[in-house]
This record gives sequence, C-alpha cells and structure tokens, in this order.
Amino acid sequence: MKSAKLKNVFVWGLVVTVVIAAVIYILIKVIGFLEVFIAPIAKRLGMANLFGEITITILSIVAIIVIMFILGAITSMPFISRYRQKFEDLLVRLYPPLSYFKVMADEKMNVQSASGNWKAVLALIDDQYWPAFITEENEEWATLNVVYAPNSDPMEVLVARKDSLHCIPMTTKQMFAINRMYGKGFISMLPRTKSVSQN
Repeated sequence: MKSAKLKNVFVWGLVVTVVIAAVIYILIKVIGFLEVFIAPIAKRLGMANLFGEITITILSIVAIIVIMFILGAITSMPFISRYRQKFEDLLVRLYPPLSYFKVMADEKMNVQSASGNWKAVLALIDDQYWPAFITEENEEWATLNVVYAPNSDPMEVLVARKDSLHCIPMTTKQMFAINRMYGKGFISMLPRTKSVSQN
C-alpha cells in the first residue's frame, strides 16, 4: 500500500515537473521570438533602456500577458466558447497530464462559486446519495445543484421539498476532496443501518 502511494506521488511529481519545464521552455522561446519584433519598436519610442538591459525582456513579458487577456476575452465570446471544450479535449488527448491541471483549475473556480452561502451535502434522491450544493432554501423548499466527479462540475439542478430530503452535511473542502477521488470516502459518511437478524 505504501509503495503504491509512493509510486503515485512520484508519478504525479514527475508529471508536474515535466509540465512546468515545458511551460518555462515555451515561455523562453516565445519571449525570444517577441524580442525580435519589440526591440526595434522600443528603440523608436525611446524605451529600449527604460529598465536597463532587461527592458526588452520585460516588454516581451508584458506583451505575452496582454495577448493572453485578448485570447481569453475572445474565447469567452458565445460563438467561440462552443468550440473551447473541443479544443481543451484535444489538448488533453495530445498531452494527458494537462487533465490534472484542468481538474485543479475547474475545482478552484467551483470553490470560488461555492464560497458564498452554498451548503455542501450528500443528498438522498430516489434511494441514492448524490453530492450536491444547496444553493437556495426557505422553510418549505430547497434548490440543489448536483455535481459531477472529479471536478465537481454542475450536473443537474433540483428543487425539492425540504421534508422529503435527507441531507448529510459536509464542508466544501470535503466535497471537492472526495469528488477528486471519484467518490471514495462518501460511504464512510453514510449512517449505518441496523441489520435485522431472522431466527
């Protein structure tokens, strides 16, 4: 068991290291590429030595940040966003370790969304327990946002009578941690049912 855990830690450590190294390598190449175009423009504007010898590099980094924001704004447009998921899936197929970072990014966004008054619960629905957030409630009704594993994306919205619901409360941190393990840990939260012995 310990050896399997150590192996898992090593593999994910290797994946993270490779991804970080790839990102740094690509950034260095992109900065070098942009410097070729930015250097003459900076000289014309009298900004070539604004920050000393690293001025062109700093301007190249600023240009990368601006380009990232522009691309992010473009991908959020309705007619582009429909293709974003396909593009993300293509990147994950080409380089599977990216799925790990995608799950982390999605989880962070979902944690921020649930940081308000949402209540994380394990809700009994049709004889099955589902991880969900109670996003709204009053004396009679409750709105539940049932979520997917492993990144806790919204799956279904239900509005149910509170007297028909049985919910096991948990923290948002528990919700995302267990979902990240594809539900491993939810059973330990369930109430134990008394077994009836027949004579």
